[in-house]
Amino acid sequence: MTDLYSGVLEFYARQMPLMEEGRIEEYADTFTEDGVFEHALGWRLEGREQLIEGTRSGLARYAGKALRHWHDRFTVDRRPDGALDVTYLAMVSLVDEQGQVTFEPSCTVRDVLVWSQEGAGGGRWRTRSRFLRHDTSDMSRVWEGRLTGRT
Repeated sequence: MTDLYSGVLEFYARQMPLMEEGRIEEYADTFTEDGVFEHALGWRLEGREQLIEGTRSGLARYAGKALRHWHDRFTVDRRPDGALDVTYLAMVSLVDEQGQVTFEPSCTVRDVLVWSQEGAGGGRWRTRSRFLRHDTSDMSRVWEGRLTGRT
């Protein structure tokens, strides 16, 4: 189980910088072709094409800022079919050009990872589904540090 757990941590250590660096197609390739990214508010991106478009659109609001995702408290459970249920907590930090740091509210993420032989380079983990729920009920204040009262 230790090798599995460390392999899952490495997957996320490689996945999230792809998005943060704007390498959106490579980020989308860490999902299965029919992968789903869903938010508790009801929006849903299905398939790599929607994931690319939605990620590109979402990242636009962070222009001019360094974006980082911080993950903790991973649980990894193997399903009978070999897929993995992975749950973790996440937070996003933003650093603007003046060095001002803001945080978006923490969230709980539930992923299903599957071992995929798709593409070059042999087998690797891919995200089949991701469900994200922020730890606040006032989503109008979530983005860009607005929970602290800044607009």
